[in-house]
Amino acid sequence: MNETHERVAIHGVRREILARQALALGVPLIEVPLPYICTNEFYLERMNAALAKLAYDGVQDHICGDLALADLRAWREDILTGQNLRAHFSLFGLDTAEVTREIIAAGIKAYVVALDPQKLPPNLCGTVFDQKFLADLPQNVDPCGENGEFHTLVCNSPDFAAPVDLMHGETVTRDGFVYTDFMLAQTGPVLGSD
Repeated sequence: MNETHERVAIHGVRREILARQALALGVPLIEVPLPYICTNEFYLERMNAALAKLAYDGVQDHICGDLALADLRAWREDILTGQNLRAHFSLFGLDTAEVTREIIAAGIKAYVVALDPQKLPPNLCGTVFDQKFLADLPQNVDPCGENGEFHTLVCNSPDFAAPVDLMHGETVTRDGFVYTDFMLAQTGPVLGSD
């Protein structure tokens, strides 16, 4: 969590949305505060402290959602093993096009919240992660964004007790990426409440 802006680092998602997702899933939210400009050394210091606390509290397993990138998997395994945690990569190696079809078919609803404009048209930021979005992807872009092409925000899932109703905010370019802001719905058009 970016401690300056109170948003998820890289995704730009507001803290209150993350908290609402955790509530909808019925799981505790464990935040790791990171500075706005964060070196890898500082990241590892904060993450290792959080992981050590989890291990101390009796957590033994850590589930990672990575689908590809063997070097990233090895890096995560090294960090987790160093804290006596077992890393599990149940999705690793699956066909990402098939995974996207399964996500959409399962009724998971998400929005694209950040993208690399060098890899995707900026107007795709803020759109629904659906078949139309996938059809609009350039051929060299992974359908799950596994190479950092884009990031998403889930607002509804069969595992959620209730949808996280969102309002679409401003889209901006910052630090070489395009971000679309979403807020918890208070007034105005509601997204995610099909």
